[in-house]
Amino acid sequence: MKAEAEALRELGLRAARAVLGVDRLCLAQKSPEELASPDILERETPVAVDLSGLAPEPFASWEEARRAWRRLGQAADALETPDRRQFYRDLARAMAALIDWQEAGGGHEPAHRFAERGAALLGLDRLLFREDEWEAARRRLAGRLLASGVPVAGLDGPSLAAAVRRWEEPRLLAPDEALSTLADLLAWAREAAARLFDLADLPPMRAVAVRGVSYNAYCDYARREMLVNFDERFTRAALRHLVAHEAYPGHTTHLALREAAAREGRATVDTLLVVTDTPTSPVFEGIADNGLFFLDAADDDDLTYLALEELRTLAACRAAARLAAGTAPDEVAARLAEEAAASPAWTAHRMRFLARPLRRPFIFAYAWGRLAVGQAYRRVAERRRGEFLRRLYENPHSPRSLALLGEELAHAD
Repeated sequence: MKAEAEALRELGLRAARAVLGVDRLCLAQKSPEELASPDILERETPVAVDLSGLAPEPFASWEEARRAWRRLGQAADALETPDRRQFYRDLARAMAALIDWQEAGGGHEPAHRFAERGAALLGLDRLLFREDEWEAARRRLAGRLLASGVPVAGLDGPSLAAAVRRWEEPRLLAPDEALSTLADLLAWAREAAARLFDLADLPPMRAVAVRGVSYNAYCDYARREMLVNFDERFTRAALRHLVAHEAYPGHTTHLALREAAAREGRATVDTLLVVTDTPTSPVFEGIADNGLFFLDAADDDDLTYLALEELRTLAACRAAARLAAGTAPDEVAARLAEEAAASPAWTAHRMRFLARPLRRPFIFAYAWGRLAVGQAYRRVAERRRGEFLRRLYENPHSPRSLALLGEELAHAD
């Protein structure tokens, strides 16, 4: 065990520096206009958060980075712990795919390459969702709407969208009410998450209204700010989901626990990086999207909204696939608005999100991550969920390594 722990620490250090080295190569390709943009997503490179303080591996070329990740993949094969071995294998494969993509310019890719590359980047068996999976999400939402007393005339786009509006519009908050509600919900969610995790040393998050950005909310961990796009209006249920996702027990909590685990030697140093378009992405977003379930706090409105959020995420995935297939953006936007039963403001910022090359495959991380984390969590007996959450939050995971962890704890005595 001691030798395995040392091998993991060394591999985690090498992986972190190699990720940062690839990120530096990507940064060198950004234009001055992109780097000066006020939109966080316009400026970003693969490393979204770096809490490590490490110097990047000084790669002189993409080929040098490729060789380094080949060696890291071989080192992963020697690990004994199944979920750690699987994670670093998946990471090495994903970084090889990222290097090939970025070396070719890192732009948008045509449909077949987009699907193949996206699956490799995110550590998935496949990227695209099937039509039956889309229809199942529509049926789940229709069932929730009916349970809340809203009649649903049918599952076609206009009928379902009309039912969503009947449910959503009476619940929409005025902007000033939404901001005060966010403050209250942040305090509530922090107290609830503190029953699961030690958050005593974590400074509180505050909500900040922003406009004209390509996201609906963003966790600015360094500033302890939850940025919320007030170009659109929100229901209380939507705000509860955003608070659970971005703050407690989502991204803010996740990053704080990562820092503590790395500082105290329970986690490898690469856990201090958040990297877009790697196998960590679905798990990072899946943790956040399951936040209300971890808190055991989802009421009827929450369940209806979460079914709507699932549909909207899948609709955005369908929009990404259509863009990759060459469908005109105006047509994609019109179909997205109908399929997601969404406002013009939501549709506009989703389209801006999908216009970012790094974010077009990343949109699938939300949908697949919600499934991967939720399925693993539900497999584990209630008495083992504390251990599951600790290992989930403190260690970097891919969807496949998380499945191994869930299987291990599901069969543990």
